[in-house]
Amino acid sequence: MSAQRAKVVFLFSLLAWPAAFAAGVAADLAVEMTRACFVLTLLVEAIALVLVFGERRRFAPGEPGRRVWTLFAGFAVLRMLAQLRLLTLYFGWVPEFVAGNHGVYLFYIAGLRFLYTASDLLFAAALVISIRNVKSTGLPFATGTRDYGWMALICIIPAGALILHHTMAVDTVIGTGAGLPLMVFRLVAVTLGTIIACLCIVVRRYAVQMGGGALAGVWSMLVLAGISHTASFVVFASLAVPWPGGADFFEQLFLWIFACAWLLALLRQRTMTAGVPGEG
Repeated sequence: MSAQRAKVVFLFSLLAWPAAFAAGVAADLAVEMTRACFVLTLLVEAIALVLVFGERRRFAPGEPGRRVWTLFAGFAVLRMLAQLRLLTLYFGWVPEFVAGNHGVYLFYIAGLRFLYTASDLLFAAALVISIRNVKSTGLPFATGTRDYGWMALICIIPAGALILHHTMAVDTVIGTGAGLPLMVFRLVAVTLGTIIACLCIVVRRYAVQMGGGALAGVWSMLVLAGISHTASFVVFASLAVPWPGGADFFEQLFLWIFACAWLLALLRQRTMTAGVPGEG
């Protein structure tokens, strides 16, 4: 699928998913709609995973871009493992040797949740290296006032998370593993997501200064991915107490936006490099 077609489908889905959820609520199928959104999000991330490795192969070992895309690939793999773990919890597919051992099951629920954190750290590292690679050219790149303004707006998200930190510990789906570890995980995730979104803004600005309109489009999608991923936690926390079912769905909807923006960024990247033979 081309980036343009994917964009049309994505924009349509922003109307279709809320409408489907509203119909699900009316038919007492709200949970099923949320699960459907999760499964399709997982499918989008699986396609993105394949594209990441495709882009990585375009760089020969030793090239600066190879290291960046290796980190992006690591991010995608760890996140997919975390998502598959969540899939087993949602649909009751946890292996018996895990479910039958309290300690192992607790680690499966609470400990492996931090695979998301590890994946975010790899993404942030890729962005830092990207910035260093650009800076190493010696060209006078700079971040503008508008960029700092966007960063300031994005930093409102973790502020909202701190205000809602008590509901950050709520688990409306699994029913266990809630409490302090869950709250810490979500607050760390919001903080890392904010840092990632701000770093994406910096790289996007550098891409614009290099005259790369298409490349800037790639990074614009990554900014959207970072913001939506981070905002999903705050959306959940704001709805968890008054409307648990809505909290689950709208958190997943924002994660759908994250996955689609990530896929769109990769599709645009593939379009830019389509004529460049892969190496390595």
